[in-house]
Amino acid sequence: MVVLKAGVTSEIRKEKLGHQVTKVLARRIIDAAGGGDGVLIAPTEREICEKFAVSKTVAREVIAELGSMNLVSVRHGRRMALLPESKWNLLHPLMVEVQGIDGVHRLVSELFDFRLMVEPEAAARAAVEATDAQRARMGSLLEAIEKGVVAGEDYADYDVGFHQEIIASAKNRMLSHILDSVRDLMQTSRRVTSVEPNAGSEAVEGHRAVYRAIVKRDPEGARRAMHEHLMWGVRRYSSMQEDRRNSA
Repeated sequence: MVVLKAGVTSEIRKEKLGHQVTKVLARRIIDAAGGGDGVLIAPTEREICEKFAVSKTVAREVIAELGSMNLVSVRHGRRMALLPESKWNLLHPLMVEVQGIDGVHRLVSELFDFRLMVEPEAAARAAVEATDAQRARMGSLLEAIEKGVVAGEDYADYDVGFHQEIIASAKNRMLSHILDSVRDLMQTSRRVTSVEPNAGSEAVEGHRAVYRAIVKRDPEGARRAMHEHLMWGVRRYSSMQEDRRNSA
């Protein structure tokens, strides 16, 4: 049972509690889908209230959130129905938090594959389309990445921001929206790959090569630099996965 702490407004309590319950149930649903000992039947609103000692309001928030993750099908007046993995909203911000380590690794691997299909071409287009202001923002984000690496601080936000600026420079609103939807997963992948020795300095070099090509208005150079930068991430991530399997 989740115990509420005193001294917090009821509105904040409900929001935080609903978030916690959603993650618990989402993890159980995902575990069950993978053959684990999670829930096999989606709970009703009443069962959520009883199991977690929460109000109907909180239970309804939980059900709505599970529905937005496409883990369940919500039908008025009826028990939720569990949805197959093929229906899950893998771009939902909570999906990274509720996956087990194997699930996160799979998501990150698929993210790299997706980015390799999209970002090299976006970088080539940015080399042609980016405005002076957009190039200046890329430069500022690159400087922030470099400072973070030197200081040994988390630079994932600046890293993701750099890539988002390139996508924005490609002048395709749909592409910008899609990349923004995987921001949390991109941050996760960056934090995973940045823990290895020399990762920071190598990441800086990759970003710098892309930036230089864009500043020179060299689309082919930007395309090549982005592809190599992403392949560097793929190689490093694959090596880390292999080390993990060997040490298991």
